Amino acid sequence: MALSTSEISRALAKGSKIQQDDIARYLMMNATSADISALEAEGALMLYNALAYGNSQVAQNRHALTQIQLYSRFSMPQNPPDEAAAEVVANIPGVHAVQAHLTGTAISNIYVEEGKRLNWLERRGIDGDSIGRGQLTQKAYDEVRNKAFPGSYRDWVERVAVGMRLQTGICTPGAKWGPDFTTVAPHSDYAGVINEPLIEDFVVGAYLALQIKYSEKAGRAPKDAARFGAGRYFGAYESMSEAQEGLGKNALHWPFVALKLRMSLKGDIADYCEGVFP
Repeated sequence: MALSTSEISRALAKGSKIQQDDIARYLMMNATSADISALEAEGALMLYNALAYGNSQVAQNRHALTQIQLYSRFSMPQNPPDEAAAEVVANIPGVHAVQAHLTGTAISNIYVEEGKRLNWLERRGIDGDSIGRGQLTQKAYDEVRNKAFPGSYRDWVERVAVGMRLQTGICTPGAKWGPDFTTVAPHSDYAGVINEPLIEDFVVGAYLALQIKYSEKAGRAPKDAARFGAGRYFGAYESMSEAQEGLGKNALHWPFVALKLRMSLKGDIADYCEGVFP
């Protein structure tokens, strides 16, 4: 029997509550690794609910859950934020600067640089429009969630949320759960996302990747595009544009723009960009 969500739902509906784990175990015993790898989030969560709350044969239930963890796509990231960065890179093909320079280290550096610049209120949890470790706005989140990475972001949220549920039993508040905890989806409000660092990593990495993409120009080195992208992330687009005036072809190259920024007492922008991409 295929492990589609509809088949799992129909099979579980044939038994009483107390029989649910028996049915789920039977489904897993007859499933191949390919069947398990094709599991959808809702199906995996249905199986979890049946197996985790079964009252008999606990060892067998645990074994079935382990099989889901091993062979499904819902494995918890082991190396955050490196895996989030890799997922972003895989879903924004053809942008050389992103492929070359977007890493987990760059995402971590964003958190460090933003942390240096938090004001007194922000350090005490009183945020303005920008929130979280990466200090992003709802508008930035909407661009990632709705426009640039809708499918891959949903897949990442499912991977983290379902993986955490399978492994620990916890329903992360960084995702939106259905009332019976068999469905999970991205939050529409970014304020919910920052409650789960593993999900926030993807959003920060994805928004940084977009800013690098927008900064690529013919004749501009990938490392320079990455630094200009960090400046865009920081909200310094206008200041960088002003610094490029009068530079001619040198406006393509970061060192010349960074020098002008520092000469115009906007060295904090240059420091930020070079802190993200040393």
